[in-house]
Amino acid sequence: MLSIVGLHYNPKYWDKPHAFRPERFLGEYNRDAFFPFAAGPRACMGRRFSEIEALTLLANLVLNYKFSGTKLHTSETPEQVAARVLGWRMGPITLHPAKASFTFIKRES
Repeated sequence: MLSIVGLHYNPKYWDKPHAFRPERFLGEYNRDAFFPFAAGPRACMGRRFSEIEALTLLANLVLNYKFSGTKLHTSETPEQVAARVLGWRMGPITLHPAKASFTFIKRES
């Protein structure tokens, strides 16, 4: 668990952390040491809504569709497919599969 207040007042990252000095943000500063809208009274108001919306979308997909992995290359062995799909690559924020393909099949009503 990250202490936002502890991070914002840490002298390791901020010169005179308890002083009101807004000009400190005009120049270079450690962007990993400043999370003004991550938690507390200024946290994103839509965060919980977006989490529920994403969960609802996923539930509707699972309810209405079957998911099937598809091979892109018919000459691939199962080991080659696993290596291709599980070959994670780094995105800007998260890890995600490099080359995974799925087929969505509509469920019968």
